Amino acid sequence: MGVWLETTELKRRQFLSEIMLNELNDYQFFAYLDDKTTIVPDFFLRLLPKKILQQCYQGLEQKVLPKLKVTSDHQVLQLVILFAICLVRSKKHPVKVELKDQLLRYQALVYAFLSAVDKELEQNELTYLAYQLKKGDQNAKSFTYTDEYELAVSLKVKALIALVSQEMKFDFSRDLVFFKKLSRHVITLLKQPHQGLPNVRIETLARIKNDHPELFACVKRAWKEIFFEQTISETELQLILLYFASQYVETKRSDKLAVLIVCENVIGTSSLLKQRLKKELPQVEHFKLARIQELNELELAEYDIVLSTLRLPGFPREYQIVSPLLTKEELMRLKTYIKDYQRKYFAKVATRKNKQFNGKLPQTLSFIAATAFFCSELVNELQVKKIDNAGLDLQQTIEKLVSEIGNNIILNEAKVVTALEKRERLAPIGLPDSSLALLHTTSCAIKRCHFAIFELTEPITMQAMDQRLIAVKRMLVSLVPENMSQIEQDALGTISSMIIMNDDALTLFEQGDQKTLQSEQAKRFLKEIKSGIPI
Repeated sequence: MGVWLETTELKRRQFLSEIMLNELNDYQFFAYLDDKTTIVPDFFLRLLPKKILQQCYQGLEQKVLPKLKVTSDHQVLQLVILFAICLVRSKKHPVKVELKDQLLRYQALVYAFLSAVDKELEQNELTYLAYQLKKGDQNAKSFTYTDEYELAVSLKVKALIALVSQEMKFDFSRDLVFFKKLSRHVITLLKQPHQGLPNVRIETLARIKNDHPELFACVKRAWKEIFFEQTISETELQLILLYFASQYVETKRSDKLAVLIVCENVIGTSSLLKQRLKKELPQVEHFKLARIQELNELELAEYDIVLSTLRLPGFPREYQIVSPLLTKEELMRLKTYIKDYQRKYFAKVATRKNKQFNGKLPQTLSFIAATAFFCSELVNELQVKKIDNAGLDLQQTIEKLVSEIGNNIILNEAKVVTALEKRERLAPIGLPDSSLALLHTTSCAIKRCHFAIFELTEPITMQAMDQRLIAVKRMLVSLVPENMSQIEQDALGTISSMIIMNDDALTLFEQGDQKTLQSEQAKRFLKEIKSGIPI
């Protein structure tokens, strides 16, 4: 007994991979590949040659997975199966796939994979695998609910976001990745309340609160209204603020709107619809036509409003249905909808309030010069060092990091190690959705401010701020003397904000080399200094 599928090769591969994913156990699969089990493989494990599966796993592990945001074993299993199916069927059952510009990065990863496994594929198969990597990379950001409780919490999170958006006049609901990350954090927090952050002052979070007092007050009020049955600590509220603040600061805003139009095709009547909307809606600066198949490739957060000529069951964003010919009634409804959207979210511009230097001009000039000098020192001293921590636990790794910094920064290594260990025990220092930990302390045993990055030869499993376990590959070490000047506080605050409030910067700290990181820090410092020059 078996399955016969009369369809395209693409559908056959999809169907086979989905069956195997549903039937295979992650643990048993990887144990089978590593030869760590004597269990006779079940029927589904025998569908693909073990040698091919092992080659795919090793090639992906070496050349591909470190470049993707893959966060679960199940996602790795999915990619291994898809790649193995491709290698097995490509010669006798080739696929036909259209190459798109957005796949070029993933195509390069496929080339790296093929060099690792010493295989060759036709261009169509290369493109097919590149598309699977792109989907896998996006799926790393996906979020599913395992039970009704999680679904109920996510609906409350959506209400929380709507309430904060309405009060702050800023549409936080546009970014689905933000919603998924916040939902995941809140679900974890409420399921394991005893593992939440302690109600103690954590400088990095306290600084974000001080920078955004209005937004913090709004988040606090919204939490009390929506999650009235769940009381959380001030520190946990600050961490929730962090999710909102990162959106509030980094999202570029304009008085003009961006509109996405989803349609069956991007020619003919759809193009006419776009031209008519351009004429009738002068407040819209940018229109984008997209087919349904393209939606996974778009950053939906870039668009204020979504219109569609088709119904989109399960689409995660609010959208308006319009006909390709756009009747007068539809146009009136659309104009009213857009006016209401602008009233709700564009009443004030959501931009970061840059710190202004105070005092008379001569004193201000001296202050700016001192700031520039200190920032220059921090940038020039920044190093990315590789540390061999093979066989070392966290405490031993911290000791080794401190010994690498040197006595021009540290007066007493033992005291600094003790202070860092104490801070690590106080609350999680891992950065959510990353391979980074921010190890920091203030101590009288530190001579002057210092920021360094240490790349570990062996990842260390640590708890992130959202209570999830992450594999830390780089330690960001920030050392501060007891008596800091305002200049020093502001400069180190800028570095902290860079790390924890911007996904692109987070990736840079994960993967960037010394020269690139120095350049990016200098750029950010210059931006902060220029914003405060009162002339």
